[in-house]
Amino acid sequence: MLSFITNNIAIVVFIIQLLFIIFVIFFDYKKPVNTLAWVAFFAVIPFVSIVFYILFGNRMRFRKNKAFRAKQLKDNTLNQLVISQLNLVDDNSLVYQNPQNAAYNELIRMNLIFSDGVLTQNNKIETFTCGEEKFPRLIEDLKSAKHSIHLLYYIYRDDELGNEIMGILTEKAKNGVEVRLIYDDFGSLLTRRKFFQPLKDAGGEVNAFLPSKFIFNIRVNYRNHRKIAVIDGKIAYLGGMNIGKEYANQGKLAPWRDTHIRVTGNAVYMLQTRFLLDWTYASEKDAPPLFIDNYFKPIEPEDKGTTAMQIVASGPDSREEQIKKGFIKMISEAKEQILIQSPYFIPDDALLEALEIASLSGVRITIILPGKYDKFLVYCGTLSYIKPLLEYGVDFYLYDGFIHSKMVVMDDKIVSLGTANIDIRSFALDFEVNAFIYDSDYTKQIIDIFNEDLVHSTYLSAAAYASRRRIFKIMGPIARLVSPLL
Repeated sequence: MLSFITNNIAIVVFIIQLLFIIFVIFFDYKKPVNTLAWVAFFAVIPFVSIVFYILFGNRMRFRKNKAFRAKQLKDNTLNQLVISQLNLVDDNSLVYQNPQNAAYNELIRMNLIFSDGVLTQNNKIETFTCGEEKFPRLIEDLKSAKHSIHLLYYIYRDDELGNEIMGILTEKAKNGVEVRLIYDDFGSLLTRRKFFQPLKDAGGEVNAFLPSKFIFNIRVNYRNHRKIAVIDGKIAYLGGMNIGKEYANQGKLAPWRDTHIRVTGNAVYMLQTRFLLDWTYASEKDAPPLFIDNYFKPIEPEDKGTTAMQIVASGPDSREEQIKKGFIKMISEAKEQILIQSPYFIPDDALLEALEIASLSGVRITIILPGKYDKFLVYCGTLSYIKPLLEYGVDFYLYDGFIHSKMVVMDDKIVSLGTANIDIRSFALDFEVNAFIYDSDYTKQIIDIFNEDLVHSTYLSAAAYASRRRIFKIMGPIARLVSPLL
């Protein structure tokens, strides 16, 4: 009898595994390397692999999902603006305030086509390298808001900083300012939902992105990792810092180095557009007309600058991996140097090959990674990708603390910064947004910041890498093997 039951259980398990394998091969539309990794995982670890797949792997033709087709809908005004600028680029008739930027027509064109990245050229940027700089400035702008406040954060903590900002938002909503807040449901999993109730009671609107209705329905994939703040349609913030005291250098990973920018100029319109498109999905409400509504205020002369910028968004609702392709284009166009900062470094084959080719071509590549880590398995994977690039002459430094900054710099010409890490998850599975900035003077400021970070970092020689802790040597190949499963 026991043998009969055991045999039948084995048959059921086999059938379930076979069904999952068939689904991954024929319906999930992953890259071949990902598909093969999942098939092997199902075969070797039956039950664990199914749970892991439900949480991490199942794309379910995500970009064809009805709700996300609605999310992709664009305003006719935006479509016309993109087409008009694209025609100018193709005809070589786009007038650049800085004639040097004509050299980047190809990157600008690609960002236009793939991400509706309209080029704006009258922007002014203020850069913050820590939360102690960013949050007082943000709080000042929030207190000065007169019409609207739009916030989108992957993580919103119920801590001292989160409560201070929530108090300001609630007070503003009571006084008639339109306040909208999006938080990611998984990123803010530890934040009590009643924390947001005072803002709702005051008339503000709060929505979770991809909320999990049941505990067993929690999904790790397809998270909104963006961090956007737009105030009165005139001021915008973008970068790596969420709302939480650790981003203000008050956590166990301090010193915490991050990069965030405050933007004025027409690029604010593009960040406002990005917010409203995400709001349309999260709230299931229609977005207001773009560029003519109260949320798109005229740019005052004192808020105008001379910096050219494209806002580029990417996510699983598109197959293009727009930000990654922008990085690859920058790397392939570099003549002198590529500088990279990222808290996580899990590149795919395309990005690895681009870095290898650039290094072999004489481009100096310097990458700063954290000396401290917040995710052990991801850090093991990060370290595993260092060895092949060391062999190609890439220089690695470990920051004396936790570096959460996400930047790629090409020569002294272009910088891309925002929310995207150098990892497979950011490129393909999470919703991200980066600014591609075309301004030599600004890029040199970022290079100065990068060089200051080098002072507080330790050079990772081949010998030092070889002598890394044994646990990293053991877990590195495992973490690297798991990365395609995403």
